[in-house]
Amino acid sequence: MTTKFVFIVHALSEAHRRVVGLRAAKMGLALGRRKGTDSRDVSTLCRFHLGEDIFGEVVCVPMVPEQLLEHQDLALERMHRAVKWAERDGELVSAIGLGALCSIVAGRGKGLQERVSVPVTTGNAATAWTLFQNCLAANPHRKEMIIIGSGSPVGRILCSLLNEESITLRVDSKRALKYSTRPLFTKEQNISKEAAIVVGCGPTGPMLSADTLPPGSVVIDVAIPHSIQGTRKDISIIQGERMTMPPNWKRGYWGPVYHLLSGYGWNTILACLVEPLALAFAGRTKPYAQGRSLKKQDVLDFGVVANKMGFIPVLEA
Repeated sequence: MTTKFVFIVHALSEAHRRVVGLRAAKMGLALGRRKGTDSRDVSTLCRFHLGEDIFGEVVCVPMVPEQLLEHQDLALERMHRAVKWAERDGELVSAIGLGALCSIVAGRGKGLQERVSVPVTTGNAATAWTLFQNCLAANPHRKEMIIIGSGSPVGRILCSLLNEESITLRVDSKRALKYSTRPLFTKEQNISKEAAIVVGCGPTGPMLSADTLPPGSVVIDVAIPHSIQGTRKDISIIQGERMTMPPNWKRGYWGPVYHLLSGYGWNTILACLVEPLALAFAGRTKPYAQGRSLKKQDVLDFGVVANKMGFIPVLEA
């Protein structure tokens, strides 16, 4: 028996929205005559298979970030429409995942959960676990790390996990201060004279100017857009939630295109897409993450399932 999950995303920009229109053969959207709020513009971006038993569909609500934040009731309506669209063949989904700002608006998944009977998960558990693993890989000598966005659900879990690894942390939120022995970090401070390891784990950026970073610094980031404002050749910015894909992960023609347009890269996948897949694979009925609540055990449980499926965290600059 096939198990289906749906991952709901949004357009990242006006240009991205027009590509979505071309993909769906919706010319009003592709030509910019409609602004992505029409229910008929909700459409499929791509489909995935894990082996022969699990099928996933990425459905796009073609509203850009500004629209989602300003019109959250409408965003919720369109996300619900995306679920119904995924079930148009009569086969019900068993898990729902929310990507990027879809995971933040309308109660961080709670609004949609009130309308459906299957678990709605935000991707935060997958993001936290993968970011943690990639932080360890990027910092083998356990040097001090600066955590920006430390007060977010992902940030607090990350701080807790890194603290257990005896890594000294500097944080920017009182919510995470218990994991640090250093004074609270503020954006106005000079970070250090030596190269720093900075982790961006807030949901959106920018939160820090590139001009404040010492030469040779490394930024491990999960925010969209990035936590660091500006670019410099002497610092490295690494996408912190990338994972490798198992050989039985089939993504068809549009899958790689979607990966590239969304910043996943050609040969990697962002962890948030794996979270609803993990729910379907494990037959789990409880979301890994929803609302502002994120539990460490749920994060670790996701990691166990992701490893079983063959999705492995990987650093890629």
